[in-house]
Amino acid sequence: MAKRLTRGALIALVCIFVFYALAVYLIDPYMHYHAPWFGLKPQRSDDSRYENWGVARFFDYDALMLGTSVTQDARASEFAALFDCKPIRIKFAGSYFKELGDYLRYAFRVHEGIGQVFMVLDLTHVLTAPDTMGHTDNPDYLCDGDWRNDSQYLLNKDVAPELLRAVLNLSPIDFDWQTWKDPTGRETLLKVYGPGRPEQAEEQPFTGELREQVLANYNGNIFDTAREHPETQFYFVIPPGNAFFWDYTRREGRFECQLQGLETVLGAALSLPNARVFYFPDDEGKIFDLDRYKDRVHFDPAMMSEIISDVAAGRFEVTEETAAERVAHTREIWEGYDYEALYAEE
Repeated sequence: MAKRLTRGALIALVCIFVFYALAVYLIDPYMHYHAPWFGLKPQRSDDSRYENWGVARFFDYDALMLGTSVTQDARASEFAALFDCKPIRIKFAGSYFKELGDYLRYAFRVHEGIGQVFMVLDLTHVLTAPDTMGHTDNPDYLCDGDWRNDSQYLLNKDVAPELLRAVLNLSPIDFDWQTWKDPTGRETLLKVYGPGRPEQAEEQPFTGELREQVLANYNGNIFDTAREHPETQFYFVIPPGNAFFWDYTRREGRFECQLQGLETVLGAALSLPNARVFYFPDDEGKIFDLDRYKDRVHFDPAMMSEIISDVAAGRFEVTEETAAERVAHTREIWEGYDYEALYAEE
């Protein structure tokens, strides 16, 4: 009797696993195997990393908007209207160029006809190493093409809520969806950056080794892919940063490194015949308005809309002839800035 009960329990357990795996396969909330069936719609999960790979494979698009959380509130519809295309907007919050570059290569591998790429190159990533990763728990099994590790998906209990999300259509993917709900302004920034303001460090030199690291980061992760796809027009955006960003950069001894790193990046990007580069660190209308920032580099959705419009109109574009001048203007702005006034009591 005991053996029969044990055998029955094992069979029931196996049936549950099989039923669950079949449900995951058929509904496939992360679009690992196929686009949604049964009239279901693709859903936005709490971490876009999970559906991003399926979006690249199964959506109908001819343009890609790609970036970190700095670009998460960009409206794809605005880009579509101004650039006459059908874009998807892909964000990897907390990412670095290694992760973004992996996705860019993946998108070109699995999808044909990408005519335009709009990509924001964060100020905070200029001096990072090429293999820097913001997340170490990425769902690589969703894009590695290896079926042998699919049990991580098919039998993953954490996928269960996503099955319900898909069946009930709780959060359909919308490339205009915006998450901005954060307080902004000087007082908000002071609460974050005032207590931890670093002591003044000795200025670090921009060594040849650091220059090679900058080039390896941008070329290896991003620009080499652009070179491999001359049929695609790339729009690279260097976004604005406010006074708190430059104050920390200066006090940590990285001011000249950051500026010379930016000039190095501009030179590498402008060597690409299929790239246009737009530079906003010296846009005084954007960098000084602290009411539009929630931290050193994250600005409100309206500013991203302005940036998209600026790119479409060719405003703040940088060329080989103007690159050094634009970086020099940035240096002039922040060298003479009264940082102490940021922290002074009113």
